[in-house]
Amino acid sequence: MPIDALTDAWKQLAEYDMNAKSQQRTYFRLQKSILALGFLATFLAVLDTSVKLNYPKDTFQALHEGFRYSIVAVPAIAAILVGALTVFKPGVRWVLLRAGGESIKREIYQYRTSVALYKDSETRDEVLASAVNNVSDMVELGDLENFALTPYPYTDGTDGVPLIPQKAAHPDDTGLADLSGDEYERLRLEDQLRYFTRAASRLGNKRNTLQFLTVALGGSGSLIAALNWGGWVPVTTALAAAFASYLQYMQIEDTLVKYNRAKHSLRKVQRWWSTLEDEKKLDPENVDHLVRATEGILGAEMTGWARQMAEAVRKIPKVAEQDSIGGPPAKRARKRISKVRSRTVTVVAGAQNMSSQPAPVLDSTVAIVGSLLERSETAESVPVTKGSE
Repeated sequence: MPIDALTDAWKQLAEYDMNAKSQQRTYFRLQKSILALGFLATFLAVLDTSVKLNYPKDTFQALHEGFRYSIVAVPAIAAILVGALTVFKPGVRWVLLRAGGESIKREIYQYRTSVALYKDSETRDEVLASAVNNVSDMVELGDLENFALTPYPYTDGTDGVPLIPQKAAHPDDTGLADLSGDEYERLRLEDQLRYFTRAASRLGNKRNTLQFLTVALGGSGSLIAALNWGGWVPVTTALAAAFASYLQYMQIEDTLVKYNRAKHSLRKVQRWWSTLEDEKKLDPENVDHLVRATEGILGAEMTGWARQMAEAVRKIPKVAEQDSIGGPPAKRARKRISKVRSRTVTVVAGAQNMSSQPAPVLDSTVAIVGSLLERSETAESVPVTKGSE
């Protein structure tokens, strides 16, 4: 019995989606842990200075020994995590898998609306299978050749595992039926518009909170110094730096801009479609324009995200190395851990040298999106709105 091309495409998308989420969780956990350890290194250095001044070593020898080992251990653990981030490349794998999954999804919706390369009902199954193969070649024959993808456990739906991953499509979308223009507008365009609207709101709130905390902690240093607690100023400075680094790691500002642009463009397409009379919505040319314009916008957003994350991942080892060492502690504390810092940098540098350069891999990630955008005649060649004929 021949394999249904559409079902197979959804299964491949689901596999990429599941593995992308796993790599994303690992990537974020490592980043957050490195930032936390960077702050902890500064906190322990300053606290150790205070202990040395206020608690004689003869009386509190165990306390002094505890701080000595902690000051050595924290940068070492941070260096190990930086090495893991560099060697195992969860960020690179996340970007590759997410880009591949979204590329397949765009092909699926063009197939289901019979537009672009899928207008011929006799050949569209072959075209979809070929498109999925092209994506899988670009995703799996690069950096993922030495990575074991976890298979998606879908069989025939009788075991309770859905064909379409959660949040990968509108809840009312079965994923297998052909779509009219109105159905596509509701299940795809409006669904993505709702996603970008909500995501932009969340990112805006997160950005404002992190920026406020960064400014507040930076300003609190003056208050602490005025209260004659100047030795603790490096702690607030390190915490502010951690929030600022987190904002940079998550690429919140750039992502918010891209989401707002995508939301604006999708609204223009939806506005154009809503003004058409019912009979014009049945015109294959208008349906073709609706789908290709929408998928072009989504593809352009994905391309921008991939390039943005590629640049972020390239910079992470160097920035993480600095953050894991900690902020500018008090002079005496800095002297005490200077040797530990140099050892940490050596370990980090060694971990970086062990790994291959991520740039070609990330460039291939962008190529996944770019090549499929060329196939589908995307936003650069399809105007957002189209005059009615």
